[in-house]
Amino acid sequence: MPGGAAGPAMAPALVLAAAAVVAVVAVVAVVVVTACGRPAPATRTIRVPADQPSIQAGVDKARRGDLVLVAPGTYHEAVKVGRPGITIRGEDRNAVVLDGEYQRESGIAVGADGVVVENLTVHAYNANGVIFSGALGRTIDDPADLGTGDAVLKGWRISYVTAYDNGLYGIYAFASRYGRIDHTYVSGHPDS
Repeated sequence: MPGGAAGPAMAPALVLAAAAVVAVVAVVAVVVVTACGRPAPATRTIRVPADQPSIQAGVDKARRGDLVLVAPGTYHEAVKVGRPGITIRGEDRNAVVLDGEYQRESGIAVGADGVVVENLTVHAYNANGVIFSGALGRTIDDPADLGTGDAVLKGWRISYVTAYDNGLYGIYAFASRYGRIDHTYVSGHPDS
């Protein structure tokens, strides 16, 4: 009976049926995605020095998505990051200080995608305060390949970092794409 008395009464039933179909499709989609992909590991906070004695030890224990949270103090080390997707964050930009004592090459050298360095200070390194580079840890036969293919770093960020009085660069990104440097202070270098 199109247009008859039964038409408007059936509308709520159709809405309920459509909602039920959408709910079933959503549940099936979640089950298929979960079954086909591996579940994401839970992110962790690794505290330095409470959980690990140094920033490097914290980075070495970290997995993708983890936070290495650094307590106030002066850290005499050079940190190398080869694990993708981790965050190194100082608790206080002015009180978390990486000091190279003019004896170490770079404060934090990142050669992995998706790494974040934030809220800390680096100074007195012979080369760089913080460097992000697709060339780190890779053998490059032809310098023309830098910044292409696997020799490019992607999706990184440096925020709220102070770098001063390092030997060459305070903060440097090389052979890198899709990164961001913001809210930084850099001073006392031959180059920024």
